[in-house]
Amino acid sequence: MSDSPAINPSHPYHVHTGIWTNWSFGSVYGATLTLRREDANLLVAFMAVFVSIIGNRLWRICCFAFHQAYASNNACDGLHHQRQAVLRNSSTAASGLVTLIELPWAWRNTAREPFGRILPLLIFAALFTTAFILASGFSSKIVTGTEVLLSGNDCTWFDPNLNGTLDSLGALIAFQFERTQVAASYAHQCYSSDSSNILGCNVFIKKMLPATLVKNASCPFEDKICRNANTNIFLDTGFLDSHTDFGLNAPPSQRFQYRRVLHCAPLITEGYKTIWNASSDRSYTTYNYGSSSSSYFNYTYPNEAVWNSSLQHAGTYPVDYAIGTQEVSYTNGSVHYLDSELVPALRRPDADVSIIYLSAGGILFTQKTTDDWYRATTETTGPFEEPYNVPFYAQDEPASPLACAKQEQLCNPNLPDGSRCSPLSGNLDMNANLGKLAGGNKSANLISWLHKITLQPDISLTQVVSILGSQALRSKQTVGYGVQSPLPDGQWQLDVQHWFAISLAMIQERFVDAAAGHTDSAIRPFVKEPDNREERMMCSSQKIMSSEHTSFSLFALLFILVVGVLVVIASFVLEPVALWVRKRYGLDYGAHLEWYSNETLQLQRLAHEGVGVGTWSHAVNDIPLTGSGELLATLDLTDKEHPTLQRPVRPFLQIKRNTSTEGREANGTDFVDESVFEYNNSRSSEHLIENPFAQNRLGNSEIGDEGDVVRGGGVGFVGGGEVVGSLGEDVLGPTAWKLGGGGGAAGVGVVALGRDGGEGEVGVFAEAELAAGSG
Repeated sequence: MSDSPAINPSHPYHVHTGIWTNWSFGSVYGATLTLRREDANLLVAFMAVFVSIIGNRLWRICCFAFHQAYASNNACDGLHHQRQAVLRNSSTAASGLVTLIELPWAWRNTAREPFGRILPLLIFAALFTTAFILASGFSSKIVTGTEVLLSGNDCTWFDPNLNGTLDSLGALIAFQFERTQVAASYAHQCYSSDSSNILGCNVFIKKMLPATLVKNASCPFEDKICRNANTNIFLDTGFLDSHTDFGLNAPPSQRFQYRRVLHCAPLITEGYKTIWNASSDRSYTTYNYGSSSSSYFNYTYPNEAVWNSSLQHAGTYPVDYAIGTQEVSYTNGSVHYLDSELVPALRRPDADVSIIYLSAGGILFTQKTTDDWYRATTETTGPFEEPYNVPFYAQDEPASPLACAKQEQLCNPNLPDGSRCSPLSGNLDMNANLGKLAGGNKSANLISWLHKITLQPDISLTQVVSILGSQALRSKQTVGYGVQSPLPDGQWQLDVQHWFAISLAMIQERFVDAAAGHTDSAIRPFVKEPDNREERMMCSSQKIMSSEHTSFSLFALLFILVVGVLVVIASFVLEPVALWVRKRYGLDYGAHLEWYSNETLQLQRLAHEGVGVGTWSHAVNDIPLTGSGELLATLDLTDKEHPTLQRPVRPFLQIKRNTSTEGREANGTDFVDESVFEYNNSRSSEHLIENPFAQNRLGNSEIGDEGDVVRGGGVGFVGGGEVVGSLGEDVLGPTAWKLGGGGGAAGVGVVALGRDGGEGEVGVFAEAELAAGSG
């Protein structure tokens, strides 16, 4: 478990790390792995490397197929063999592509149709390289994003109807004020077209909930009470899905839909206001849009609130907008509060009706404002001195009324048409119809939970505006020192859109707050835990966005791993299996042997064997071997434009120890008795003794000192007592020889010294120690 910040920074949200099902992609493709960002970066890096390994091994398989297809037992030109060598030895498609590009150009004047013979392979290598470059980049597509699942361990829901103490009631009001403020801030920052990069707008599954906006709507009440019959505002969310829009992760059978509609219009005041005098210098205006025994609908404003420069200058009235609200809810066609009723022109039994009063509170308008709600066309003067004492405009009335009809609807899309949705109605009527939307106990529990966490208490327009006060007005942002900057004619519509956005943000907020839990001890008296299994399941089903975590498609991850492992295994077993099949069924496997022979180390073996160097084994394995201690050919750099291989320079016999002080004659010939020699690979010895046997005698001075190199004819080698042959003019001439115990191996053999380059026929053999050398 880990924490990640969200819209409520004071309460970190606990994110589930591990495997879960994201039902946005179904039960199979939705299998998801969520990791902390640090661990996720390692996994992404590993997958990129793994995909490149898959590409290399798949290229190996393709190269084997092409190589076998091009293989031939007939004599072919150099381009053919070089193409085969490229196919055998290019470890990656990119390296093979580079060489294949160079091949036809190099052979353009020599080989037959070099471009036509290489082009198909060249195109394939280019496509293969491109495909896996893209695949390496798209390997990051296994990352499904930052959608994560809250653990729901602390899940609770907020019930303001529970009884509490006076202190807890104060905490409840403070809590509602704080959550409304947070939602207002979120709506202000995120419910706009230019909010994509604003910090904090990437928490909810949907940054902003969609809504249809109509700015030239009809009057939501009787036409005679609306100030304008066709410039009103209509907002409709359509059917918002509990999974897609609110992030309540669930299969289609457990999803619900919610719809919210708001229809507003500024009202006329003629016939609905009363002006009366409280004293000789003070009068009031009362607005009457309904009746109530408690005078709930009698909103009264002092007329002095309309601009009076002397009062303003004296600071008698606060220079700010004032907001007043009234609301009526209906149940089954009747008002919820039995002693209250709207005037007939405003009655909407199918909606919750709110009236919002705007009082400018002495604010000066820099320009005449004809907006239907703000209406400031009365010219006046301000308290400013020259040159700022210019004409200003004041609100035409102490207050301006705006009425809205709010409707809600809840749907169960799994029910048959005609019975899947509650009627579009006020909040109380919608609640009364919840039982009809349940398709069973499980569905009843789910829809009950959805109602508890989001729609209880009702997020009404009056709640939003009453809590925020003048901060609910977008025009408030352009007021300074009691002066209102110019406003567009449709300013009131911008305000209503903002209220609507705040109410939607509060619904989004409630979904997440329920899953995260309400941990503030001050509001614990109003908090309840889930009641049943379905509610607890919904608690652990809430999705949010978290920049501290990364989610992966487990299906894609496993698919790449499984397919990749199979490709890697296939690339290693293909060659031996293909060879076994050919041998098993008596098929010609010359092409397979060519595949082995075209490998880099085998080509090296063939080159050295071509100049007669080395005793080679493992000629059809990956790594050919020579005999122990054997030296291979060296480069002949005589022609630096055309270096070739040459046999290695053979070692000399070097005197190691001379145990004889004089030669001994046998059958008329002088020989060296018991002289010991060893191999030396260096020709740098300073002392060379020419053929010591040319004179048919040998003295001590002719043998030389230890370290001297013996040259001359008449020297033969015997391995294990067998005379191999005469060495000719040089001590180690071109005639082949054999060392005791095997070619090239160090050991003890016998040296026979003869006369005039002849093979030692008769005489005393001198013992020699043989060092490892070439042979």
